[in-house]
Amino acid sequence: EVKRKEEVTRKEEEPKEPKEEPLMKELQRLSDKFLAVLDTKQQEHDYQLEELRQWWERQGEKQTSMYKEAQAREQEARRREEEARGKLTALETSIMSLQDQNETLHRIMEELELLRAEGRVTRPPSNDEEAEVAKLGEELERLKKHCEDLSRNESWAVKREEEAMRALCSLQRQFTDFLLSLDTDVLESSMRRSAAKSRQSTPGSNLPSATVLRESA
Repeated sequence: EVKRKEEVTRKEEEPKEPKEEPLMKELQRLSDKFLAVLDTKQQEHDYQLEELRQWWERQGEKQTSMYKEAQAREQEARRREEEARGKLTALETSIMSLQDQNETLHRIMEELELLRAEGRVTRPPSNDEEAEVAKLGEELERLKKHCEDLSRNESWAVKREEEAMRALCSLQRQFTDFLLSLDTDVLESSMRRSAAKSRQSTPGSNLPSATVLRESA
């Protein structure tokens, strides 16, 4: 009986656990769990940011290459266009000259026919004269065909330039879709941290913000 009373007395004298202690433990557990989830999300977005940075570098090089190629094609197309225009102008001048000569020859032939009909000229047109007329007609047709070929070549150059611009627009759309798939707030904070680290390691370098990337896209 004495032992039982001592045990009861000892239990009564032990400090009681505050009622708030279980609640605090639960809050701490939930807080730790939340921080763990947040850290996991942050790691995922850091990984996405690294992918974005590498992708941006690759696309930047690809866009630069495509831009230079498009510029070269555009310059080549303009050069060909100017060259074709010069040739077309020269050909048009030649055609007009040949047409004038052809009309002059036909007029001379008609006048000779009238003079022969009136009895003033008895000699018919020589073979050389008829051959000259035929030769001029053939030359005129050849120049017309050459003009048509030059026009087709000019259209081909314009078509190549349009294809290059369509490829560049497709690449820009892919980049825009990739940016829109990322979380803006977390991406902004991650990019600021990466930009700060990048400035410390390589002064002068900087990553564009997600907003700037989206606006530029």
